[in-house]
Amino acid sequence: MKEIIIDGERFSDIDGFYREIISLLSDGSSISSIHNLDALHDLLGGGFGVHACGEPLHIIWMHAEKSREDLGYQAAADYWYARMQRCHPSNQNHFQKLAEDALHQKGKTLFEMITEMISDSEAAHSLSFL
Repeated sequence: MKEIIIDGERFSDIDGFYREIISLLSDGSSISSIHNLDALHDLLGGGFGVHACGEPLHIIWMHAEKSREDLGYQAAADYWYARMQRCHPSNQNHFQKLAEDALHQKGKTLFEMITEMISDSEAAHSLSFL
């Protein structure tokens, strides 16, 4: 099983996380950027770079507590507000509610959404925190 190490000291926001994960998983020729969690899900599925489609990875997240803070409720609210600006008008109320819930510390943080996506992936990735 291939191992990758995410270092929470290398980023402090979702865009930095995206750059970090792309540098770890992409071979540089197939995917150069991701802008939302759906694209992250696709990247984690494999077939775009260093691991084959469906191939499990062992992911070690160093400085996870820093990332837990950086990608907390405020980051989740910012993410949902940004999605609201780019989505179809029929979805704006949904994203606005998610953003407002995050501001009231309801629902999931961005860190929780990302780690659940990694753990629940079809490729059965394993995830450890340091």
